Amino acid sequence: MIARFATEYAEIVAGARHVGDPLRRATLAPLRSAIAAALADEPRLVTGAGVVVCPDLLGDAPLWLEWWTTSAPGPPQPLRPNLDPASVWFYDYTEAEWFTAPRDTAQRSLVGPYVDIGGTNDYMLTLTMAARLGTEFLGVAGADIAIDSLELVVRQHTRRLGAHAILVNTEGRVIASSTGQAHPGALLSASRAPLLERHSASACPGLPLTLLVAR
Repeated sequence: MIARFATEYAEIVAGARHVGDPLRRATLAPLRSAIAAALADEPRLVTGAGVVVCPDLLGDAPLWLEWWTTSAPGPPQPLRPNLDPASVWFYDYTEAEWFTAPRDTAQRSLVGPYVDIGGTNDYMLTLTMAARLGTEFLGVAGADIAIDSLELVVRQHTRRLGAHAILVNTEGRVIASSTGQAHPGALLSASRAPLLERHSASACPGLPLTLLVAR
């Protein structure tokens, strides 16, 4: 999903430059159909998705998010945080880990669980990857994943296995769990979940996550 956003975003920028059109917020409008389709495919799990633009890339907005959310009833709505640097409520996404990590590495970034204060104000994970045109960094493409919905998915899958499971990131922090003894956001070493006494560990392809399943 986010790879598609990154590719389409780069193609839009390349196409506009090829014909000499200035890059503006409206230039990114063609991305909206792909974003809406992705949100419709996972209406509970994915609560937001889109691209976040590199500073000063657009001529009519120094900072911009072409990001849509499903946090309110009805169709997806554009996320419009405060992007005025002079405001006390300024949402400086350029300092966020989900923006800087893909920019500075060739890896996807998975940040959270955290509360997106100033953005959606939801408790979530944010998965991002860099969008590039050649070596030029254009920003990031990404998606927000609701922690409560992710836990439901983990529980549904582990019911079939008949065993508890914990999903952890590379820091050993709990992302989702099927047991009340390991809460999202807690460090694995501090959770003391019984399933850790005997378990199997499986890496999640394409994501910096590991699934621990009790044996």
